Amino acid sequence: MSLDGHPTILDERALSQQIFQRVKPYCIQLTQEALASNFNEAKVVSSLTSIEEGLKPVHVENQLHGRLFLLPNVADYIFFPISNLLKKSELSDSIVQHILSIIGYLVERCWKLNGNYVLFDQLFPLVLYLIEGDLKNKTSSIDDKALQFKISSVYALNEMVHSLEMSYFEENGNRLHFLSRSIQLALAVLNSTKASDQETTSLLVNCCRLIQSLLSKLDSEKKSTILPGIVSGIANFVTLNSSMNYKLFIQIIRLLSSIICSSFNDKDLHAELNLDTVTSIHDIQNVWDDDETTLDGVEKSDISIEEQGHRTMSWLRATSKQLKITLVILFRSLLLSPRNKNRLRTRSELADEVQNFVTSVMNTCFVSLYNEFVPLALDLCAILVFASSWENDESHTRIRDISSSIMETIGTDSNKCIAYYDVVKEKLSSLIDNKLALIVFSTDEDKVNLNLIAIKLHFEMLSKISWRQPDGSEDLKLLRRRCLRVLLEMVVDHFRMEKSQKTSRGTPSLSTGDSSSSNRLDDIELPGHINAKSVKTVKPSSSSSAIPYKRQLQLISSQWTRSSFSSAEDMSIGLGSNALDSSLQSIISFLSKLKFRGGGDLVLSDLEEILESSDSSSVLEKGVSLWFASNFAKNSLQKLHEFDTSEFLNVDDMVTDDVSNLNEASYLLMIKAESILDDFSNSSGSFVNKEEELAYVSAMEAINCVVGTIPLTSFQTDVLMDHLLYLFQALTMTDKPQIQYHAQQTVKAIVDCYYGGSMSKMIMDNSDYLIDSISLQMTVASNLTPSLPGILIILIKVAGIQLLESNQLFDILSDIFVILDSYHGYNHLVEGFFVVFEVLVEQIRSMFLSTSTAIESHKQCKSQFTPWGMTSKTQLMHFLQDKSHVDPLAEFDGEKVYFQRTEDKPFDEMDKDSDDDDDDDDDDDSGEDGGSANEEQWSSPIPKSIYEVLKRIFNYGFTLVSQPSYTLKAQIIKTLRLIFPLLCTEYKLVLPLMANNWSVLITLITASNSLSSSSVDMGTTLSREQINVTIESLKFVTDVLNRDRDQEEYFFSRKFQETWSFIRNHSGFISSKISKVEEPTTQIIVAEKAVSTLRSFPALKDALVEFFIAGTQNYEKTIPDLDRFYLIKLCYRLQIPKNLKLTRDTRCVLEVLKSKCVLAI
Repeated sequence: MSLDGHPTILDERALSQQIFQRVKPYCIQLTQEALASNFNEAKVVSSLTSIEEGLKPVHVENQLHGRLFLLPNVADYIFFPISNLLKKSELSDSIVQHILSIIGYLVERCWKLNGNYVLFDQLFPLVLYLIEGDLKNKTSSIDDKALQFKISSVYALNEMVHSLEMSYFEENGNRLHFLSRSIQLALAVLNSTKASDQETTSLLVNCCRLIQSLLSKLDSEKKSTILPGIVSGIANFVTLNSSMNYKLFIQIIRLLSSIICSSFNDKDLHAELNLDTVTSIHDIQNVWDDDETTLDGVEKSDISIEEQGHRTMSWLRATSKQLKITLVILFRSLLLSPRNKNRLRTRSELADEVQNFVTSVMNTCFVSLYNEFVPLALDLCAILVFASSWENDESHTRIRDISSSIMETIGTDSNKCIAYYDVVKEKLSSLIDNKLALIVFSTDEDKVNLNLIAIKLHFEMLSKISWRQPDGSEDLKLLRRRCLRVLLEMVVDHFRMEKSQKTSRGTPSLSTGDSSSSNRLDDIELPGHINAKSVKTVKPSSSSSAIPYKRQLQLISSQWTRSSFSSAEDMSIGLGSNALDSSLQSIISFLSKLKFRGGGDLVLSDLEEILESSDSSSVLEKGVSLWFASNFAKNSLQKLHEFDTSEFLNVDDMVTDDVSNLNEASYLLMIKAESILDDFSNSSGSFVNKEEELAYVSAMEAINCVVGTIPLTSFQTDVLMDHLLYLFQALTMTDKPQIQYHAQQTVKAIVDCYYGGSMSKMIMDNSDYLIDSISLQMTVASNLTPSLPGILIILIKVAGIQLLESNQLFDILSDIFVILDSYHGYNHLVEGFFVVFEVLVEQIRSMFLSTSTAIESHKQCKSQFTPWGMTSKTQLMHFLQDKSHVDPLAEFDGEKVYFQRTEDKPFDEMDKDSDDDDDDDDDDDSGEDGGSANEEQWSSPIPKSIYEVLKRIFNYGFTLVSQPSYTLKAQIIKTLRLIFPLLCTEYKLVLPLMANNWSVLITLITASNSLSSSSVDMGTTLSREQINVTIESLKFVTDVLNRDRDQEEYFFSRKFQETWSFIRNHSGFISSKISKVEEPTTQIIVAEKAVSTLRSFPALKDALVEFFIAGTQNYEKTIPDLDRFYLIKLCYRLQIPKNLKLTRDTRCVLEVLKSKCVLAI
């Protein structure tokens, strides 16, 4: 090897010597077998295989072997035994396969260097003969050959063609026959082989390279002769192998590009465009007459070529049309098969190769293929973008890239620009007229996306080329307006069509179906014992699927928190499916971003035209046009918090038309949105149909679009002051998720843009408007809509405490109390307001009552009669060591007279008079400085004003709980249970309230109408709603008893005994039975109907037992022993829940009850 790294003669000689030593024995053996009288095919094949293996590199690691060649004498030595084989009259395919491989190797490594055309004149027909066989007595073609035979054939031909220059075939016309036969063989191999694995793919790639090499040896004239056959062969192969390896994909595209560009080259054909220009009014008729022919009957054409040989205008027309048809079939299979689409999206080089094909043909053959390929190129590019893009953003990038590359190929040639402009404009106009409807009405998602991309591509292409045309921008604006107008009309028609189909799609009548059968229902043949005419169809109730009103309010409460919005999936506006809305948004947004000469970021006239078309139209058209306008303007409106160039540039002397246009666009959208919202407010906030819902959502979308484009002060004055309440009203529409979702998005945009993400800040900043609007609605009976409690829930959940502290919520609460006084018979209204009270109570509790985390001390005795009732040694030791214990006789003075009896008065009267005197003294003291005493005695963490509101709600609850609606009763009791712990923070004030209303609680827990008589037994006559109310009431009363124990007041001991007496004697729950023993005693037995009820509703039984156990254990010895025994015995019979904590006395009684003798008493 030389110093520069190139192989030398010595290296080649050494390699040749090594190969000679390896193949010499097998060459001798092959010669012997070839000359033997008995031809042994197996030995011949073995020898050929050994020679073929010996020709491989001696050392695999030798990297220079690819640049080393064999010496001619070694090549001749190897070919000699093969020449003896060729003398045989017939050789099998396995022998020929190895011979072709060896010949290919010898050509590659030796014979290609000597430049001896005489040798190739002998080798070329020999190789073709070995591949094809005897054409006269042909028994099989290469289509039927084995795969290895095809591989060897293509390899040998490839090496032969690569070894020859183009001059070899030009010198002798007979040699062109070798090329034609080779092309035929390559096409035959291509169409008879399926790309099923890596080996076949490699063969097909080499086959395409062979065809391309063969074509490179021909001039353009000859290529054009065989072009139809080659393109048809390739198209046939692609159709049969739509899913192919990416390497084969690339090779086919390159082959097509090569033959088309050389056959239709504009320079070779001297092609020119014949553009008819209108210079006077007399020329218009000639330009418009597309069917005009010359005097000799030849059709006029837009192009002209210099006719050479067979390449005439007739040939060009016929061939280009055939080429167009073939390319359509080919690329439809190549780009739209599912597997190739996935490859195009994962391998960008495939899409780049198709794009290079289009640009190459456009660059080389623009004029000659102007009528056929130039329009087709736009469709190919649209299909390419569709097949190679996952998302809209990716497709937009590909569209811009393709448009730029095509414009670069056209260059600055004015004729080409004019011609291409006309093609794009005409095709775009056709797409708007014929394909735009598919985007709206088609349900085929692929077809919608393809047409959507095609329209975008044509608009982008027209936008780029319009910069080179004097009137290009005007044409583009007209086409854009026309596209938006047609699209808007189709969307309106589609919405109405969908609505009409839904209304007509009802329950099928009995008359529908096959008229030949008289016993069919819903196209189902009924059996003979069922008469279809007697079957009545029941229409489902529309209210059955509706969410109950109370549940709606609870959903609203759960959706809103103080700091964040509820998350939800993206929802469409309601024009149709989500895919349709997405497609419409995509095309409108794309059209708004088009750049052209004389066009700013936002053309206000386009926006006005979209909106003006709906001024005197229906609600649906107003809503759709406003939604179109909002999406059209969204990308151009500049947000105030975004980058402002005026901070860095001196714009005092600059024209600010664009800025004023943007401001005008914002206010134009806002005016249209407010018009729709005003119409909604005039209709009492209810939607009659889907059209109104769509219009309302469009108005909120428009406000969302305007947010951030105008200052906060203007936005407050123009939007929030009049329409914030309606946005909150939309937030409460849980039965209309589209409206609720877009209302959330609009409010979130307002909060994020103007209030730093704090919704409470927004509410407080606009509280005057909101409170006044709500108060105004409450004063008018017709404005008391079901959404009003929902609005209050949102306000309280987000900013309830701030509104209370600022005294702004008290006016609303006062209005609510007035409404409760006036309209207490409207159960839904009252129920809604009590849900509002529930939310308010929760906010007050979270604000003023923190959850205690103190660990309960087990050292202290919790008994009412402490120190009696101690249960452990620890409690005893704590009692003995407790220094806080005060001796009641420690301050007793034996000499002091503590009591003096008045003469001539009974003791009971004297005691009463002294009590009265004490009371009078107390009254006098309280009268003197009662105000200061009350202030000092206020110990509740809840402010007194808020506490008074809670008391008022509490009283209203007991007043309205007598309403007949059980859902209302349940809600009131739930609210009372929440309020009671808050009121207990000032326990002395809550005791009179509970004492006055205890009788109401007794009627609730016994399911009675009054205490005078029991009109309802706690038996099977109770409904589920009554049972639920009773359960909640029992829980509430149990809470009262437990709170009384915690406060250590034991105020309700007598009330509990009265309740037990009423249940025992008047409720119908218990039946008394006198035992017939020597000493009659009364037994406590649960009534039979009550037993059935308790078994059906175990929650009722547990609540009742818990109530009895709580009262029995809390008041212990204050209850008569016999009553306490009967209560525990009753609970024992009903089964005490395991989770209840029992005192020692209760457990002792239970141990006694477990004795059979006691149970029998």
